[in-house]
Amino acid sequence: MRSIDSTWAATHFFPVTYSQTSDSVTAYSEYGGPITIAQIREMELAGWETGGHGYSHTNLSSVPIDTVEFQVKSSYEFLVKNGFCHESFAYPWGNYNDTVSAIVKKYFKNIRTAHDLWYLDGVNRSELGYYAVKSGCSSNDIIARVENAKAAGASLVIIGFHAILPDTAAAIPVYWCRESVFLSFLRYLKKQELQVMTLKKAMNVLCP
Repeated sequence: MRSIDSTWAATHFFPVTYSQTSDSVTAYSEYGGPITIAQIREMELAGWETGGHGYSHTNLSSVPIDTVEFQVKSSYEFLVKNGFCHESFAYPWGNYNDTVSAIVKKYFKNIRTAHDLWYLDGVNRSELGYYAVKSGCSSNDIIARVENAKAAGASLVIIGFHAILPDTAAAIPVYWCRESVFLSFLRYLKKQELQVMTLKKAMNVLCP
């Protein structure tokens, strides 16, 4: 694992599916396999926030209510048990309904949907949106989203990266971007002196 630069501290979400034998948490399989408890702890020590994402990346709007409760509660309890941040949650697959939302709100304060919201009239911390960086996006695509938000007077922009691939790696069947695209976007943020922060920190500023 590369050394972590706290300048770029952000929030990461992953399903729990914990393996005691390997002391690891299974990230969504197409994204590159498991992440260890030690790696999560290293990231949190560098200022990152860990968010819940269910137990097994199940579409919560398609399962019985007791399964929803298990998926969300297991995610929350895992984070608490290991001393990780436990305020933010992202709906697996971005799908939810009123019943799912009510259960998630029992455990988490900051809840991220799959809608791309603009935050021109305040922020609702229980219904946050984000701009998902899709397969093949250029750095100009991502930068344009931020510049348009600035021009519109938005108070917040949430950018979501699902997988960052080396430039020479084969494409994968999920949202992804190339490492050079990601680094170009970071250089833009640094040049513009735009502040990057976790969802938890952003909500503490915008929704105290």
